[in-house]
Amino acid sequence: MEKGEIKTSTDPAINGGSESEKDLLKKIYQSVKQETPIPIQTEIIGTIPSWLKGNLLRNGPGQFEVGEESVDHLFDGLSFLHRFIIEGGEVKYQGRFLRSDIYEKAMKHQRLVFSGFGTPARHPDPCKTLFQRIFSIFEMEFPDNCNVNWMKLGDEFYALTETPLLKKIDVDKLDVLDTVDIEKLVGVHTATAHPHCGRDGTTYNLGTTFSMRCKYCVIQVPPISKKNAGENAMSGASILSSIPASSYNPTYYHSFGISENYIIFVEQPLHINLFKVMLFSKLLGTRPMTECMEYHPDSKVRFHLIRRDDGTVISTHYTADAFFCFHHCNAYETDDGKDVVVDMCCFEDDDVLKRSTMDNIRKGNLHVEDCVVRRYVLPLGAETKEGGDNLVTMVDSEATATLSPDGSIHCIPEQLCDVSLELPQVNYADFNGRDYQYLYGTGGNMQKIHKVNVKTRRVETWSSPGCFPSEPMFVPAPTKNAEDDGVILSCVTNLADDKQPPFLLVLDARTLTEIARAVIPLPISLFGIHGIFV
Repeated sequence: MEKGEIKTSTDPAINGGSESEKDLLKKIYQSVKQETPIPIQTEIIGTIPSWLKGNLLRNGPGQFEVGEESVDHLFDGLSFLHRFIIEGGEVKYQGRFLRSDIYEKAMKHQRLVFSGFGTPARHPDPCKTLFQRIFSIFEMEFPDNCNVNWMKLGDEFYALTETPLLKKIDVDKLDVLDTVDIEKLVGVHTATAHPHCGRDGTTYNLGTTFSMRCKYCVIQVPPISKKNAGENAMSGASILSSIPASSYNPTYYHSFGISENYIIFVEQPLHINLFKVMLFSKLLGTRPMTECMEYHPDSKVRFHLIRRDDGTVISTHYTADAFFCFHHCNAYETDDGKDVVVDMCCFEDDDVLKRSTMDNIRKGNLHVEDCVVRRYVLPLGAETKEGGDNLVTMVDSEATATLSPDGSIHCIPEQLCDVSLELPQVNYADFNGRDYQYLYGTGGNMQKIHKVNVKTRRVETWSSPGCFPSEPMFVPAPTKNAEDDGVILSCVTNLADDKQPPFLLVLDARTLTEIARAVIPLPISLFGIHGIFV
């Protein structure tokens, strides 16, 4: 099996791929045909580091067709859970569909009975009477297709999506143990699938409460102890802080940032039209969430800073020109405490959501090369400075911020590298929320893994013909001699030819040199969105 190659930022072919490779995109998003409830052994090519021990848990859409019908949007595929068990230089693989209520009903009736992110409900829920459907107009209903990420809370594991419903999972069997509705705990109607864990063990998340005046809520769950472990792990959840939405229609967001002292929330100009949500989902029952979203390119982005210690919202009004973002990379405060640095993967607009339809994907037209890494620098305590002056004091940064006549601070970013990059990862355990040097992500239309030195702007890239890697997961070595001392794990769908099986890729995080592959003897796509290593 051919190993991947390494390129640096001086190579002309570092960003993007050939047309023949792009034609393979349509084959990545195939429904999983076979579950693997009992872990199976993989074939190891190379050598797995002896110190690498744990579970790589992945989550993502795994079934796009039900009966003769298909979901319309990538984000609506039924959740499939992947598990890689790594120990003693060996790797076992396990995979199952998440047994959500939506999955069970869809399998029973062999049709789509749910409305999703970009898929309309083609049939009413056959389990509901006409009276129940009419009465549900006055209730908020949320799908439980938790197909985005995993969360570990104490000894518990949860599958996550962007609704308030979490699925508690038996990680050894990949079975559903329970459903947790955080709306009942803290009153939010959405929550991100990207919670953050502080070094003291506190877990943070961000959610939106829909009302006549919507608000964004910072959710915190205290460190898990013997008192609140087990069935009560989520019982300590509370609202640390809330921010009134800037308009009647709240913003859509997928993630948020965190530094040592602040939560960073970005209110971007992609809004959820609540009138349309009620009209479409409750009365007409025909249109998906994407048709309730409206992008306003002439509106400003607003950055909010919330203190982690007491929930105080910093009053400074930070703005930027319009952009759309799925993923924050990292955030930190400068040593002198004068600036907050926010690194994000940014698109010019929300067109990527429209490109993610299954019809477009099946034509091989899902392209994400227009996502770039930007750095915004938010100056602290600068409201009294003169207008027009650059308020950013950070050394070696091209990002600027100026005081506007209305008292707001307008931020202009710098671009951290010349390649497209999405699904960003850092050395989370040691450098999340701190000044850092190395950023990893996928690029080249999901055909490459990039490593970016954010200090020098140098880019290194791994790629292999016909291979499509997923989100790169950094696992630190026990020696921790350097920020990049560790390995990168990535699930790779191998489309070099019809007989090439998928594999778990292991790279030296320092050089992106390929160390090993754990080859799965099954013809499945390892496409997933996010995951964790535990």
